Amino acid sequence: MYVLPSMPPKHTPILLFALFLIALSCNQSPEKSPEPGINLQEYGDTTFFNSFFRPKLDLMQLKDLRDGYDSLQFRVWFHSAFTDSADVFIIKKEPHQNWSSCKIRFPIEATSTQFGYEKINNTRGEEIWSKLNQSGINTFKGQDIDAMKRHCDGEIAIFEIATKSSYRICSSHSSVAYPSGRESEEEQLATTYMGYLFSFWLHPR
Repeated sequence: MYVLPSMPPKHTPILLFALFLIALSCNQSPEKSPEPGINLQEYGDTTFFNSFFRPKLDLMQLKDLRDGYDSLQFRVWFHSAFTDSADVFIIKKEPHQNWSSCKIRFPIEATSTQFGYEKINNTRGEEIWSKLNQSGINTFKGQDIDAMKRHCDGEIAIFEIATKSSYRICSSHSSVAYPSGRESEEEQLATTYMGYLFSFWLHPR
């Protein structure tokens, strides 16, 4: 029987540390990447989305739309300054199925141990999407990064659209510091889109 040679005592801490590093690297999962073949289109500054909204996807059991969606899903994430909650409006069309939509309200600073949300279904998904589509939501690019940086406080809306082969995300920030009539064209469009969503949710049917 072959017996392993004994390790000198001075090398034992080095060996144990090396084994610890190997075990640690095996337990770490690689950062998630979008599925190959998806046309990714990102406009403006999405830092707020990546910091506060994207980490909530698993908690709300929502799929990461960077992987695409069969056949269409549209989301709007909305947050108003000085409030402790945010909303996400979801409109989707499943293959060979009817449209569906819902609104989820969730705490902005919540952790996995205190997470809770309110979900309201709406039967007017196709009607809402048709209105948004006619108003150019598919080509809306939101504000550029420089415009986003000029704002403080106010409201932020982040738009996601995913199909089987594409994903686009853009954002718009409406500042409470701007006097009425000083909003850019992008801000006015974002306000129009949010107006559609809020009005439809006042009458969910």
